[in-house]
Amino acid sequence: MRQLILNLDDQNLETALNSMAQEQGKDITDVIINVLQHFIKQKSRFPVKKLDPFRHST
Repeated sequence: MRQLILNLDDQNLETALNSMAQEQGKDITDVIINVLQHFIKQKSRFPVKKLDPFRHST
């Protein structure tokens, strides 16, 4: 396990994360971890590059 330090320089991002944490009744750290996990799952759903059907079908 690694320890990471996150510096938020964007006030809008910090505000959005804080409001999400308050809405969910969680700590902001848990919200950030959930957002990262969601992003990774969405990103890894389709690891195969989409092909142009007009060029790759017969």
